[in-house]
Amino acid sequence: MTYTAKQVEDAIAKWQAAEDDEDYDHDGEYVNWDAFEEKLTDWGWEDGTYRTKLCSFEIPDLGMLTALVVDGGGEGHGEYTEMVFGITAPDGAEQVFRKEGYYASFHGGDWDGDLFEVFPVDRVVRFYEKMPAK
Repeated sequence: MTYTAKQVEDAIAKWQAAEDDEDYDHDGEYVNWDAFEEKLTDWGWEDGTYRTKLCSFEIPDLGMLTALVVDGGGEGHGEYTEMVFGITAPDGAEQVFRKEGYYASFHGGDWDGDLFEVFPVDRVVRFYEKMPAK
């Protein structure tokens, strides 16, 4: 089964409303994207470095969600921020969705962009490095 972005948003909102969690304290009419972003990631110390771990979890009516990218914002990173997550439906169908927003240092992220389906594209990137001393 494949889903539209609207179906994904509705299922996430319904799931959040059913969760016994103060971060999701609403009636299921909208998605709390800040709380959803926190569910997609787990922050903590690993090998002496503060790292982000991307998480997976199941949402009824959708299937298994897996965080692929939660990035952007933060000091020195600019305003753009995004979360990208994959969905594996119960029938095995796979889709990837992206939610965009912006980051402001005085209050964090605003997830004001639309949710839309995306697909992976491999790109070759060329960098120019300084020549070693002769």
